[in-house]
Amino acid sequence: MKFYLASFLLVALIPTEVLSHSGGTDSNGCHAGSQPYHCHNNKNDGEASIGMGSWDINLGYQYQFEQSDFIPFVGASVGKSDENGDTNFGVNLGLKLQNGWYASYVSTSKSFQLGYEFVHISANSDYFGIGVRYPFGNTDSNNSSIYTSGTILFSGDE
Repeated sequence: MKFYLASFLLVALIPTEVLSHSGGTDSNGCHAGSQPYHCHNNKNDGEASIGMGSWDINLGYQYQFEQSDFIPFVGASVGKSDENGDTNFGVNLGLKLQNGWYASYVSTSKSFQLGYEFVHISANSDYFGIGVRYPFGNTDSNNSSIYTSGTILFSGDE
């Protein structure tokens, strides 16, 4: 449990700028001074490309009410929803059913999620993606427990 919490905090606290590199592109949209020479979203090749448009990581708690089929959950979220690169903090709110289905909203990626057991699809007004949701401490995903989830949403450029 400590390992998972420490891993979540480490990923959540790394600024996205650490994972990127400077612009400096040539007329083809490629990094001329970078080794090896490489391109991002090259518009000149006429092919469609897919890129990560939005993401979120969530940590929260799901509570199983007695004599109820509903398992509400709420959590803290870190993620990005727009092209300007800003990382935001927000909430993850949702409702899980005993049969394994769940639906939620994540404010950081501004996305709605629909899932079954440990996997979900996610969408917002610009992107579509896939993610996972995992409860800690129980192999039965229907008990009260801490959970974590994450989603990557993709955009298509032409």
